[in-house]
Amino acid sequence: MESELVSRLKLYLNPIWTYKEIMQFDPTIKSPATAIKIKDRAIKEKKGASPYGTKYATTESVLALYGTTREKEINLIKGLLNEKELQEINFQN
Repeated sequence: MESELVSRLKLYLNPIWTYKEIMQFDPTIKSPATAIKIKDRAIKEKKGASPYGTKYATTESVLALYGTTREKEINLIKGLLNEKELQEINFQN
């Protein structure tokens, strides 16, 4: 079974998110409509449009709404994971 940290790291490694990934990132969001509004806000306010259409927003733009960056989050989690977990992630990607 995958640890919560490994799941979070995989989420951050994805460069684009749909509303489903936004709901995974912020567990306080219970409604898909709220997550879609956040995605749309990230696209509009942070210029986070994905080249794949409006169904997706860049991960960086969504995280900017929360006052953080992808790089910060990835580095934070990598610092908490042990070497074996990091190697497993590298083999899967």
